[in-house]
Amino acid sequence: MEKAMQKYLDKAEVLIEALPYIQRFNRKIIVVKYGGSAMVDEELKARVIQDVTLLKLVGFKPIIVHGGGKEISKWVKLSGKEPEFYGTTVYQWAAGDRCRDDGTCRDGTWESE
Repeated sequence: MEKAMQKYLDKAEVLIEALPYIQRFNRKIIVVKYGGSAMVDEELKARVIQDVTLLKLVGFKPIIVHGGGKEISKWVKLSGKEPEFYGTTVYQWAAGDRCRDDGTCRDGTWESE
């Protein structure tokens, strides 16, 4: 019985800690970048969906965007090129960190050479 009670106390503690953020971002759009390892691990995939559902239930307006770094690198390699990156962040396609040229990608559409 004591172990079950501790589980609920732990959850309550997390919610109390989160309350100021829930109030601050209530009815705000938040962007969740989802990609990479989180897309291939079934347990992690389920947890992401649970977390996004919780965000919606507490009043946030989550928008999920695809990170896609691993998938993009796979297709670049299949085209016979090596993916190149600026800086240390691999998955910031929209921020311009991924190198690309006209033969690799144009307007977000993959092209074959």
